Amino acid sequence: MSIITLRTNAEFTWLELGGHSFFVTPNHELAEETCLRCVEDLEFLRETVTSQINAIRYQSDAHVDVKESKIDKLRNALENVGVPVCDAVVEVDFDGFVLMVGINVERAEECTNSPASVEIMSITHRGADAMLFIDTIGGDEAFEDIVDRAYDNWSGK
Repeated sequence: MSIITLRTNAEFTWLELGGHSFFVTPNHELAEETCLRCVEDLEFLRETVTSQINAIRYQSDAHVDVKESKIDKLRNALENVGVPVCDAVVEVDFDGFVLMVGINVERAEECTNSPASVEIMSITHRGADAMLFIDTIGGDEAFEDIVDRAYDNWSGK
């Protein structure tokens, strides 16, 4: 698992994930608060790192290869924590537990009539990783149920 680190110098305070900066601010208190929230809430961490990825992609004047290298490093670090960047994050009610499910969706191909496929990237409950919990209480059947519910919520069914 990657480590979230709070670093500071005379001017700025920043957060690092697996050695890669993802939040920089001159406000030390804001950085401390953001660090605590990221450590305690994996979904907040995903949102914060995704925001940095988008800033690199759309606001950076760096060369394309440099941008992609930075983005890949942040994605890998986020994946190591267990909440990778994904197509969508949907809320799923699973037997009274409200889960946030990160999914990647490959859309259906109408010309071949193949169905859409859904891949679960992460499952969190109250900000904590819930993959092991779901595997323990329900195994493959539970994952299939969550996939179906996540797709229904994503597609608006």
